[in-house]
Amino acid sequence: MKGKTLLLFVTVCMMLNCAVRIDAMPVTFSYHNPAAKTVSLMIGDWKTPMTLNEEGVYTHTLDIEANTMCLYRFIVDGVVTLDPQNVNVVRDCGTLYSYRILSADEKNPLAVQEVPHGIVENLWYPSNNGTKRRLSVYLPPTYETGKRYYPVLYLLHGTGGDETSWLTLGRAAQILDNLIAEGKAKEMIVVMPNENMWQAASADYTGEDEDFSKMHEMTIRMMDGQFEEDFGAMMYFVENHYRTITKKQSRAIAGLSRGGYFAMHISRYYNLFDYVGLFSATYSTDTNRRDYTLDFPVTKQTPRVYRNVLKDLKKQFQTAPALYYIAIGKSDFLYNENEKYRQLLDENGYKYIYKESDGGHEWRNWRDYLQDFLPRLF
Repeated sequence: MKGKTLLLFVTVCMMLNCAVRIDAMPVTFSYHNPAAKTVSLMIGDWKTPMTLNEEGVYTHTLDIEANTMCLYRFIVDGVVTLDPQNVNVVRDCGTLYSYRILSADEKNPLAVQEVPHGIVENLWYPSNNGTKRRLSVYLPPTYETGKRYYPVLYLLHGTGGDETSWLTLGRAAQILDNLIAEGKAKEMIVVMPNENMWQAASADYTGEDEDFSKMHEMTIRMMDGQFEEDFGAMMYFVENHYRTITKKQSRAIAGLSRGGYFAMHISRYYNLFDYVGLFSATYSTDTNRRDYTLDFPVTKQTPRVYRNVLKDLKKQFQTAPALYYIAIGKSDFLYNENEKYRQLLDENGYKYIYKESDGGHEWRNWRDYLQDFLPRLF
């Protein structure tokens, strides 16, 4: 890393997860407001005071992981504030952040590079209940200029996310462009749906208010089987609207957190996917649990999609998927549940690839998992 600083440091991440990283670069944050009495820098939930200089600018320098996406805010006299000198703003759940893409070199996988670029489309598909729902779709660089058919990856967001999350926070389009240009990943169509069945589309698009403070209630509503039941309608639309290869060997599904939950259950329920990616996933269908145990209870109220989990898993692995990929951070609050799920797979001889990383339940990890997962597909 020519001209950059190499230091051993602790990166302060969202969700208060910290990880030791060797590759780092010094970054100075500044906020001009000589009238302010106190200004602090806030990264995730971590904050530190900034120093006022003679020009009336508050500054703070710290070492940040190289080639990453840094989300931050300021606290000005007790008020949380976005950076007024930075037009780059992103929403995570119900919170807005200023952000910077920090590049140590021209090969930052999260940055826009001088390579052929794919196209992102936003369109609507008819769901099973008769309503229209919004999709974000990445089309590879050669899609518009040719007639060939492509494999497809269904990429799912987590609780609090929507069809925009993998594009904004996950930098999925940039990661795909760069990996494809380097020959590390095959060209593919990537479908990013909105899994929130009470939403037609992202609140950013509709302008509707969303109460993200009720996260547990939202989680339960996402585990009622409606999205899994509706997934077939979305697949039918995608495969009739785009030039996709409609074979199991050319279909993949992956998701983070609650999206990983959907990916696990959809892949065994439909058994149409040869590639499965579970990023910091939860698995249990018991919505009343608090200790993140692994349980698949069945009652009269259990949605059809969750009634035969173990039986469906056995059927899925009778012809083992080409890739069954599990990734989790060491300090993730779902780590123990992932351990128990892996034990279940091991006890039954179900083969999978496992990636364990530093950090916890955070986008930094999910972006890394996507970069590791994509080259393994198709």
